Amino acid sequence: MSNSKNNNFVIIAIVIVTLIIFFLILNYGTIIKAVYPPKPVVVSSNLNDSSTRLFEYSAKVEAVIRNDGGNGDIVLEATVYQDGHTWTKTAKKYFEAKETETMAIQFDEVKLLADDVRGSIRAYPFGK
Repeated sequence: MSNSKNNNFVIIAIVIVTLIIFFLILNYGTIIKAVYPPKPVVVSSNLNDSSTRLFEYSAKVEAVIRNDGGNGDIVLEATVYQDGHTWTKTAKKYFEAKETETMAIQFDEVKLLADDVRGSIRAYPFGK
């Protein structure tokens, strides 16, 4: 009888370990995202208003973003200031670990004959 109890215990332990491994495999992406989220770094940025055409004036905020963390979505948030007005927009992009990409956001709200255009940016992991 002692042998059958030991066999049952071994079978139950194998089933439990198998279920745990199966759960980890199915939820690997979610677990890694929670443990090792993206870590965006702004390498460089600029505000470009040279794409202006006749009667169409706009400004584009461009930023080179590097992901020093794990895979995941990164949000670029740009704010443009002109003549007492402020506009903020965001763009989201998926980054692999150690990937570097250029992201851009277009602002058609700026005016041609108003004060100088200024801008600021920040990047952060989506959901944080």
